[in-house]
Amino acid sequence: MKWMGYLLLAASFAIIAAALGLVAPGLLGVEPVYAYGAAVLLFVLALHIAGVFLSKQEVRTLETKLALLHKKMQNVTSESDRLGQGLDNVDDRIAERIEEENKHIVSELKVLQTLLTQIISKSPAHASAALGKADKVGAANKKAKGKDRRTVSSKGRRTGIRPDSGEIFSIIQNALKENRVDLYLQPVVSLPARRTVHYECFSRVRDGDGDIIFPRQYLPMVEESGLVGTLDNLLLFRCIQLIRRLGNRRPEVRFFCNISSASLHDEEFFPQFVEYMANHQDLAGRLVFEFAQADVDEMDKQIERTLASLGRRGFRFSLDQVAKPGLDIPGLAKKHFGYIKIDADILMAGSSDIHPADMKDAFKRHDISMIVSKIEDERTVVDILDFNVDFGQGYLFGEPKPSRETSSGNDKKETAAAQPAGFKH
Repeated sequence: MKWMGYLLLAASFAIIAAALGLVAPGLLGVEPVYAYGAAVLLFVLALHIAGVFLSKQEVRTLETKLALLHKKMQNVTSESDRLGQGLDNVDDRIAERIEEENKHIVSELKVLQTLLTQIISKSPAHASAALGKADKVGAANKKAKGKDRRTVSSKGRRTGIRPDSGEIFSIIQNALKENRVDLYLQPVVSLPARRTVHYECFSRVRDGDGDIIFPRQYLPMVEESGLVGTLDNLLLFRCIQLIRRLGNRRPEVRFFCNISSASLHDEEFFPQFVEYMANHQDLAGRLVFEFAQADVDEMDKQIERTLASLGRRGFRFSLDQVAKPGLDIPGLAKKHFGYIKIDADILMAGSSDIHPADMKDAFKRHDISMIVSKIEDERTVVDILDFNVDFGQGYLFGEPKPSRETSSGNDKKETAAAQPAGFKH
């Protein structure tokens, strides 16, 4: 563009100079030589002026471009500084995340190490007193129920001879060591729709042949030996593994996990358990810790304070095995209880100061949900629906099944779509 303008100006001045050289001698009476000389000088002067003008225009253009380039360089420098600061922040967050994950892993390893120590240390030599008491219980049961010592296989069939207490203790120990303690789930359903909304978790022990040893067979002995806490703790970690596999699917589903009195008073395990849960607050929306009413009534202040620390982190508790319907509902709400399970026969007996039809609203005022448990037949459903019950649990809606089993009934398609592999009703 510069040379194009320069050429146009030069052509214009050349025409003017030529015209002056031609016209001046006739009009002014000047010699043609002088006229043409003046025209040439005018032409050269005009070219110089045009060149100076174009040079200044170019300088201004260059200055403008340099200013824009300088501004862009400043923007690039500022952006680089921001990126550098962002990378530093990312590095800090990564370091914090790694440190946090390491802390979580260490806390989990501590708990698992405690479990293994308990499994190994509870040898028959340490449990002779427990075996003696269990034998007495077994003898009483045998006298009451006859000499049928058959057990039940994992497929539900009667098989073999029911083992005695010494054999059961050995089975329990080996099952813990050899990973033969399974997680079973029983649905909690909404009423009257009967849609599965939550699950209660149970543990089932298998012997070397795959036959199930039910809690009623081993609980009297393991309670005395101290292994019941270990079983509870293993059940808890199986449930956590299940929740991890479930991920973000069906976030409204809660898993109820029983914490026994033995676990509450285990001075080695319980503090580590609380520390682990405090470091995994993401589980607060999934896990509900369940306690028997008798255990809650006998809790000392230290255990209450410890559980309250979990409650402040978002964990909620459930009251189970309610034998006395006269409950301190505001007190339970302050202790972070969000659920209360009442057996259907106790609810319908109406032995509480609150009428059964008003119990749901009494709990709801304190943000507590009532679940009616042990519903075994349709008649019971009809009766409790008269009390506007929202949630129910019992063999009528589904018995405890291994978490890997395929569900049946109305929830099967929904479950297949919503649950990950290995998690079924």
